[in-house]
Order: sequence, then structure tokens, then C-alpha cells
Amino acid sequence: MDKRSVIAIVLIAALWMVYFVVFKPDETARKQVVKKVEEPRKDAGKLRKEDRAPVAISAVTRSGDEKLINIQTKKFAFKLSNRGAAITACNYIERNIDLIVGMNPYGASGPLDFALHFDDEEFLSGNALQETLWNYRQEGNRVFFQTDFRMNGVPVRLEKIYTFKDEGYGFHLEYRMKNNGRNAVTFA
Repeated sequence: MDKRSVIAIVLIAALWMVYFVVFKPDETARKQVVKKVEEPRKDAGKLRKEDRAPVAISAVTRSGDEKLINIQTKKFAFKLSNRGAAITACNYIERNIDLIVGMNPYGASGPLDFALHFDDEEFLSGNALQETLWNYRQEGNRVFFQTDFRMNGVPVRLEKIYTFKDEGYGFHLEYRMKNNGRNAVTFA
């Protein structure tokens, strides 16, 4: 640092000290009156985490074998499985790069399944929908998966629809849930 920079810093510090000594704030401004006001709680209508009942999911078991569905676009080759309606393999064709590893070294569940999770425990350990065999139908580059399960005792049909387009680097995923029972489905 040269002399001019040091002198400038010292002068600025001195000016700040003089300013705070001359224009000293009065004591009344420091002592503010504190009023205790009861505000309505923002989460009054919400259920606390302790009050919520866990969402119980039981999948309808199906017999059969796991089927692999191959989809190819201009840039990617996908393999989908009817077990959990998941994408099990994806290859970037131009550079021959596998985007989904076959053996997961981190112990995470689900390759690329876009699963529905209703609480933290399900997110970490998975649920029955990830292991069940889903029904599927393929129309070109569009694959429809559907499965029936019970959510808190209410029969529900879940549909996952993957749409792969030739242009671009992405795909569309659509979820549909249909209540097949008489009672309302609750997600809380």
C-alpha cells in the first residue's frame, strides 16, 4: 500500500469518529417501548408434523415379469421398466455417455423413478409403489404407466405418462391420480 492510501483510510476513520461524537444519538431513541401484541399464528390452520397421521400406502400386488421398454429419440436412448414405472437407463447417443449408472455406489433407492413421497421417511426408504409392477401401454414415444393402490384405505389409481420428444434435451412427465373409492383422499 502506498502513503496516499494509508492517509485516505486514516482520514475516513477519523471523520467517522468525529461524526459519531458530534451527532451523538439521544438516549430516548435507544430505549424503545416494547409492546407485546398477540399476532394470529400463520400456521393456525395447518396441522403440525406431530399431529399428522402418516399416509399409509399399500400397493396391489401383481404377478408377472419385469418388462423393459426401449425408447429412442434423436439424442437419447431410454430404457424404462414397469417395476416402479422408472427410467432404468439413459444413453446420450452423440457421445455414448450413460447418464444413469447401473450399480448405485451410494445406496440410494430408485434409479430415476420420480416417485411420489408423502413424508421424509418414505423419501429416504421408499414406498410400495417403487417395487410393484405397473401396467403399461406404449404409443410411439409416449409411455403410459398405471397402477392401483390403497392410500389410507381408499382405492386410488395412479398414472405416470412419459412423453419423449425428438427435439431438445428433455422429456415430459405427467401424473394423474383418480380416487376410485367413496371416501375423500387426504394427503396430510
